[in-house]
Amino acid sequence: MLEWLFEWLFKPYIDKLVDRRIKENMFERYWQQKNEETRQRIEKLRRNLNSSTQGVSEETSEELLPSSNIRREGPEPKVQPPPDQAAIKRKQEMDIMKAKLLGKI
Repeated sequence: MLEWLFEWLFKPYIDKLVDRRIKENMFERYWQQKNEETRQRIEKLRRNLNSSTQGVSEETSEELLPSSNIRREGPEPKVQPPPDQAAIKRKQEMDIMKAKLLGKI
């Protein structure tokens, strides 16, 4: 009888305490794991920073790179050819026609 009374009175309280301790332990393990991962990442970065850096090759190639659509150009600049006279005359005619349509002439 006495055992039943104690179980009836204290069991919910003890269950709450156990649940709370389990939850606290979960959070503690989670934060410990996160801190450990962060520490490992920092150590890895420190090891990589202390190692010798790899230089970039200064050789340029004019071929199309397989992983992209970037084409490297040579050191000489490209100069545009002078426009032909017909294109200049056509542009002037279009400008005059545009001015007439806008009512400026």
